[in-house]
Amino acid sequence: QRQMCIRDRHVIRKVASCVVIFTLYAALFEPLGFIPASVLFGVAMARLYEGTWKTSVISGVLLAIGLYLLFDKALDVPLPLGLLSGLEF
Repeated sequence: QRQMCIRDRHVIRKVASCVVIFTLYAALFEPLGFIPASVLFGVAMARLYEGTWKTSVISGVLLAIGLYLLFDKALDVPLPLGLLSGLEF
């Protein structure tokens, strides 16, 4: 009984953390741009699910750049560049 309660609290904390991370991602998407906001999102989610800092940062960067190339270049979906707008990919 007690063990189940501790597990439930752990799951609720992770779900609440996911909601906070998604909310921050939505808020930062326009001002920061797709790539920086997605890097932060990817790193935060990887850390939430116990990834090391090294793998979290690497996967966050690769995920953000890969998704940007997929959506903006391959699928022709315009995404905000935000802070990176001067670089023009």
